[in-house]
Amino acid sequence: MLRLGVLLALVVVGFCIPLYPAAASPLVAVVALIGGQATLALLLVVPCVLKRRVFCRFVCPLGLCFDTIGRWRKNRLPQSFRKFPRIGIYLTLLTLLGSTVGGFGFLWLDPLVLFASPIRGNIWLLSILGVIFVSAWFLPTFWCRTVCPLGGMQDALYAPKSLLAQPKTVIHIDRRRSLLRLGILVALFGGMFGFLRRRVSANGPLRPPGAVPEPFFLALCARCGTCIKVCPTKLLATCCGEASALDWGMPRLQFDPAWCRDDCIVCTQNCPSGALRRIEPDEKKNVKIGLAVFEFEYCRLYEDIECTHCGRDCPFEAITFEWSEEEYRRIVYIDAERCTGCGRCLVSCPVKHELPMRPLRIVKET
Repeated sequence: MLRLGVLLALVVVGFCIPLYPAAASPLVAVVALIGGQATLALLLVVPCVLKRRVFCRFVCPLGLCFDTIGRWRKNRLPQSFRKFPRIGIYLTLLTLLGSTVGGFGFLWLDPLVLFASPIRGNIWLLSILGVIFVSAWFLPTFWCRTVCPLGGMQDALYAPKSLLAQPKTVIHIDRRRSLLRLGILVALFGGMFGFLRRRVSANGPLRPPGAVPEPFFLALCARCGTCIKVCPTKLLATCCGEASALDWGMPRLQFDPAWCRDDCIVCTQNCPSGALRRIEPDEKKNVKIGLAVFEFEYCRLYEDIECTHCGRDCPFEAITFEWSEEEYRRIVYIDAERCTGCGRCLVSCPVKHELPMRPLRIVKET
């Protein structure tokens, strides 16, 4: 009954407060703390140290659903699958390492992040959740025991108390096994870290304002879709692997038909994992999203047609028109120090409706 009440409460809270239910996860809270953002869910870490998988037993909504499926189906996990290595703890450690030094994370497999996917309308996570439910139908408790990173984190937190309760000979054997697993983990992480460093593109998708550097964003972003859902101008969309398979499910900026207003901080205030740094309204004008790049051959000025839309509408006065002896006509100059990449110039440009190519585009600063 307790878990049923928690499930209903999370559904209600999820509709009312965009930050939850993802922010209620202890794993998301720990990763957010690494990213410089503290949440009340950190308090849930303490019971996990004292009692094994206490969050799974009394709070986790997916655990309740899978237990219900198992009882209704009246079947148990086959013995062969019980011996399957528990990879959840390694997914947790990789996520924590990635959020610390940059890399890839698995917050998107957190049960509360997945639970929020129907509420947020996140098709990416909803499809993963569907696969997990199908597996739970045939292999009850397999996800919770073996794969779930939140369950793995709870196992890691409870491990010291568990080791102290065992005989010394068993502790010695477990210690050697743990060191071997840790060595394998470090080797895997080192290889993955180097691979990701090579694959991460400096000119990849534009991220929302306040985004941490790309290698850290890959680990910290839970792909929960909260920022996309709360954006008042609907600027944010879900990446579908356009730049890289690593971007799948992450948010990206698209400046059509609106731009990122200099007084809007909604997405930064609702990110549960710290992938978007929380900023105040008076800070927004100094937050760099990208840099406007001018392509003169597509501009009306190139055809000697007078046009000043981009310079007139720029809220930061970053665009000026100056005479060029080389082109022997006026051209657009963009002040990189003033430009924040808000996209206002791109939206106001009239040529975007006339040509397939645009005179202005927003790119990441390198």
